[in-house]
Amino acid sequence: RAHYTRNTEAQCNIVVCDDGLMTLLRDNFAAAELLWENICRTKGRTIRLSNLLKGLSRPVRKHLKGLRSKAVHEAFLRLLFYYHYKIGFVARSALGRHGKSRTESNLNSHL
Repeated sequence: RAHYTRNTEAQCNIVVCDDGLMTLLRDNFAAAELLWENICRTKGRTIRLSNLLKGLSRPVRKHLKGLRSKAVHEAFLRLLFYYHYKIGFVARSALGRHGKSRTESNLNSHL
């Protein structure tokens, strides 16, 4: 975005259709919301997932129960990237992705 703005002197909006995010979190929207809310609360200053999780109560952390830590970490890093670079994103469920082609399926979901 900075390269585009610097070279064209125009503004641009970026929105990512991240189909892999909910696959990593096994369609656990509560977990995605938990990660995103805490990234926003800390203004993206928490770089380590373990530091973020220490500040959460046990009942709140239950949304992450049963998820692979590597997958949660990957989802956290993606969300942190989107936050720092001010990129809007859409994440959809991994269930019910039907379409004749991958592009058609994305367009049906993200428009």
